[in-house]
Amino acid sequence: MKFDFLDGLTLGTAQTSGPMTVVPLLGDDATKDLASFDDLTFKNVRTYGSMVFENASNKPFILPAGYAIMTKQLAQDHASVYATLLLAGMQSEVNISCCIQQTQCGYIDGKGIKHFNFIPIEIRKNSILQHTNQINSVSFSRLWPIISEFQKKLVKEREGNLILFFNKYMDKLLTFNAEFECVAGQRGAIILVDNEIIGIEIAPTQDYWKKIWNPLIRDSYGST
Repeated sequence: MKFDFLDGLTLGTAQTSGPMTVVPLLGDDATKDLASFDDLTFKNVRTYGSMVFENASNKPFILPAGYAIMTKQLAQDHASVYATLLLAGMQSEVNISCCIQQTQCGYIDGKGIKHFNFIPIEIRKNSILQHTNQINSVSFSRLWPIISEFQKKLVKEREGNLILFFNKYMDKLLTFNAEFECVAGQRGAIILVDNEIIGIEIAPTQDYWKKIWNPLIRDSYGST
């Protein structure tokens, strides 16, 4: 079986901790025509299901699938399930975002927010499987039942509040994440659990990969 999207990438040395293995994908930057994370500012949640970003670069930016803002503000955490192209030199509104904190109301103010998380891969996968043909018409609350199903045995709660999972398990996720490292020349990874591939992640540049590496492996795949 040939995967054309892996052209130009080579396999690095596999890293394994418990049931999970991460195989680095090494390669040169695929392009110089995209903005970096340093050019991106999360501005706010304008209304439920709508995240606003500002791209200060004269190049477009790719917002990664599963990107999430989780904050201690009295405001509802949000995530973007799908990868989204943000236009150069302007504010862009991602209006197919999801609320991921069911019982909290309020809109996030992005002032001072520098960090981001990723939603667990199981939640992202199930959302895409359920809503692929309804991308432009789905409700901002569509992840609540998926989050509830994901974590009901883990946190003994049925609300679609993803923060409950991270509050309980973040220390363990940080410890687990420390078992893996981003290596020189890395632009992606193949992730396996019990020797089965559960994800292939590829970034457009090595710098982009470095920025998403920790939250992606910790939050998205560490949650498996």
